[in-house]
Parts: sequence; C-alpha cells; structure tokens
Amino acid sequence: MTDDEQLALRRMRLMRDLVQSPGWLELEAINKAQIESRKDVILAPAASEDFLKMEYLKGAMYGIQLAIETPHSIIRDGEAILAEQDDEASTDQMEMFD
Repeated sequence: MTDDEQLALRRMRLMRDLVQSPGWLELEAINKAQIESRKDVILAPAASEDFLKMEYLKGAMYGIQLAIETPHSIIRDGEAILAEQDDEASTDQMEMFD
C-alpha cells in the first residue's frame, strides 16, 4: 500500500468518526439551513445592481456545500481504495488455484 493510500485510509477513519458525531450532525443541519435561506434570496427576482450580492451568495452557498461534502468525499475515496484492495486480494487468491 502506498503512502498516499495509507493517508487516505487514515483520513477516511477520521472522517467516519467526524460525520457520525453529534456536533457534526448539528453543524451539517445548520449549514444546510444556511444554504436554503440563501437559495430563497437568489431565486427571488433581483434588480441588476444586486448582481454582485447574488454572486457573493452563490459563492457562499458553494463554500458551505463544499464544507459539508468534503468529509463524505474523503470517506468514498477510502472505501474505493479498500474495494480495490479486496478485488486485488480476490484475484490473487483465484490465481493461486489456477
């Protein structure tokens, strides 16, 4: 296993613990509520002078969504590494019987 894979698996374990913690679940709920409140502003008709404000809100929404999604993405990457290792181990076992 490469150093990068070991790092990815370590991060996966940490992120699994994080996203299951009560504090994270609360923060995620707060962040999702912030996204929803910003959606209402962006979807409402706006004057052209509000363009910069709308762009700022879109950027804020994207940043919040990225913060929510990052731990889940790290977990998926680690799970993909584990699945690949399982596939390689299965292939190695089958080759032993050939």
